[in-house]
Amino acid sequence: MRLVCLLSTLLHTYSIRKFSTCTLKSQFNTRVNWGDYTHIIICDKNSHSYGLEWGESFLKEGINTKSICVIAPVPKWMTKTIGHKTIIRNAVKKLEKKVPVFIDWKQEIVELNNIDKLPTIISVFKGNDGKLYEKQRVTGKYTIKKYKKLLL
Repeated sequence: MRLVCLLSTLLHTYSIRKFSTCTLKSQFNTRVNWGDYTHIIICDKNSHSYGLEWGESFLKEGINTKSICVIAPVPKWMTKTIGHKTIIRNAVKKLEKKVPVFIDWKQEIVELNNIDKLPTIISVFKGNDGKLYEKQRVTGKYTIKKYKKLLL
């Protein structure tokens, strides 16, 4: 029994991935402070409703709003128009008046963390070295099974 627990612990330890960060600003022009967050929701215009569902489920489960980071990656084709930042920032302000949504203009978070499906929800923790690490990651529509996986 001890051997099983030891092996399980070792396997879980080695599966931890660093969460790569970059500088992002919200629709209110505030910079992201990565160390404040335990849950990261990454969704775009097409997966916005699923992202909202995840956010609402976190709030129902008692997760503090200030622990949830919402990131909106912007496709490269959207950044080719004149005034694109103002247009997109204002659109995000209309959708989310209170919660900061950090806009990823270059899709750096998506690329750095190998995200291939949206929404992606990642539970993170701050390591002893001050960097963020992934505990768990799920994608797609909210389900209780996926939520429980995030708690592992």
